[in-house]
Amino acid sequence: MISVPSHPQLLNGSKHLFLVMFSLFLLVGCDAFKKAQTDPEYKPNQDGTLEEIQGTRVYDPEQGRWVIIEEAPKEKMDTIQWTNIPETRMPPITSEGLDVPLPRNQGGNTPVGDRNTYQVAVMLPFLANRVEGEEIQNSVSKWSINYYGGMQLALDRLEAEGVSMKVSIIDTEADPTRMQGLLEKRTEVRNAQLIIGPYRRENIRMAAAFSKRENVILISPYSASANLTSENPNFIQVSPTLETHCKSLARHALDEFAPENVILVSRDVGIERQCLDIMMDAYYTMQGTSNPEVVPQQYVVPHTEAPYEDIDLLPLVEGKDDLAFVIPSWADETFVYSFLRELDVVCEPEQRVIVYGMPQWVNYQHIDYDYYERFHVRVSSNVYIDDRDPDVVDFKRNYFDRFGTIPDDSAFLGYDVTTYFGELLLQYGMNFQTVLDANPSEMIHTRFDFQKVIEPTTTGAENLPVERYENNFVNILEFRDYQFDRLNR
Repeated sequence: MISVPSHPQLLNGSKHLFLVMFSLFLLVGCDAFKKAQTDPEYKPNQDGTLEEIQGTRVYDPEQGRWVIIEEAPKEKMDTIQWTNIPETRMPPITSEGLDVPLPRNQGGNTPVGDRNTYQVAVMLPFLANRVEGEEIQNSVSKWSINYYGGMQLALDRLEAEGVSMKVSIIDTEADPTRMQGLLEKRTEVRNAQLIIGPYRRENIRMAAAFSKRENVILISPYSASANLTSENPNFIQVSPTLETHCKSLARHALDEFAPENVILVSRDVGIERQCLDIMMDAYYTMQGTSNPEVVPQQYVVPHTEAPYEDIDLLPLVEGKDDLAFVIPSWADETFVYSFLRELDVVCEPEQRVIVYGMPQWVNYQHIDYDYYERFHVRVSSNVYIDDRDPDVVDFKRNYFDRFGTIPDDSAFLGYDVTTYFGELLLQYGMNFQTVLDANPSEMIHTRFDFQKVIEPTTTGAENLPVERYENNFVNILEFRDYQFDRLNR
C-alpha cells in the first residue's frame, strides 16, 4: 500500500490551493543561427556545480533550421498558469502537506503499521504559500510540481508491484528557517526512514546533517554540488558532480584517441583550470601511473583586451589526421563560438576533429550549428530522453492523460528516482545501501550507477569512510545529422 496522510488545514488557515495541475507555455525560438553575442556576466558557483539544463532544440526539416522549444517564454510573461481541477480528481498541495488518495491493490492493502511499510518524506519547494492571489514566476516551484507529477506515476506502478509506502509530501517553501523547523519538529520527517529532497543547497546541507545524525537515508535528486556533506553513507546523490562530468569526458576521449591527439582546453579561469587537473588525474588513473610516457596536451586561452581574438590553433592541428579537443567550459558562449570558428578555419576538410563540451552547450542560443555538425560535438549530460523508446512514449502518454500537459525533464527524474528506489526497497528493504553499487539500472531518462565516493589519502589506508553515494553515469551525446544522440550505453 502507498498512502499519503491527510493534512486538511493550511498553515495560514486559507483555503486549499490547486497546485498539482498547470499549463506550461511552449515557445518556438527563431534565433538558432545568429552570430555569437556577448553573454551577460556569469558567476559560476564557488563549488563548481553545474547548472541545470533546461529546454531543448529540435531540428525542423520543413524550415531547414533548428528551433528552440522551452518550458516557458523568455518575456516577462514567463509565468505558470494555474488551472483549477476538481479536488475529487486531483487533491491540492498545501503548506501543511498533501492528501492524495492513491490506488489500492486489488489483492488488498498492507496495514500502515506493517513492518514492511516504509515511511517516506518528500521535501520539495512547491511554494504553496506564494500562489494564492499572485502569479508564480519561480522555476523552482515549477520543477517541484513536475517532479511530483512523475512521482505520482511511479507510485501507481509501485502500488501495483506490491511496494508498501506511507508517503508524506511536505512543502519546504525554499525557506531555510522553515526547513530547520521541519527537521526538528515535523512528525512525518522525524519518523521517516527515507527522505527525498530538498532542492536548494543550503536546505540539502541541513537535511544531510539530519540524515547523518539520525541514520536516515537521504536521496538528493537535484544538486550536483560535491561538498554538501562528508563521511555520510546515508547521502545518495542522483546528479553527477562536475568532477564526474569532467572525468567522463576525458575517459571517453582517451578511449577513442591516442593521448598525444587529445588536447584539453580551457580559459585562464580558476574553475576551468581545475577541470584540466581533474581530467589529467582521470588519465593517470587509466594508465595506472602518475608519470606516463605520453600525456594529453593542454591549451589555456589567456585573458587579453580583445577576448578570444588571439586563439591560435594551427600548431595544434597541423599534421594530425585524428584529433579530439576537450573543453570543460560552460560560462561564456562567446568563447565556445570563437573557438569553433577558429578551429573551422585552420582544419583541413579531410581531418577528423571531434570536440567535447559541457551540458550547457545544448542550450546555447547563438552558436552556428554547422560547427556542431562539422566537429560532431559531444557533450556530457545528466539526461537523455529518446523519443523512440517505447517506455518514453508510454510515460509521455500516461503523463499527459493524467495531468493534461507534456512532461519535462524533472517529471522523468521524479518517475525514475521513485521507481528505482521503490523497487530496491521491495527487493532488499532498508538494507539496499549495502548492494546499491551492485545494482545499476537503465532508466527512461538516464542510467543509474551509484558508487561509493571515498576520498583518497596519501597514506593508502584501508577501510576509509564513505563520503556519500553518487550516480557515476554521465550520458555522452553526439551531434550528428543535426541532432544529439547518445553514444555510451
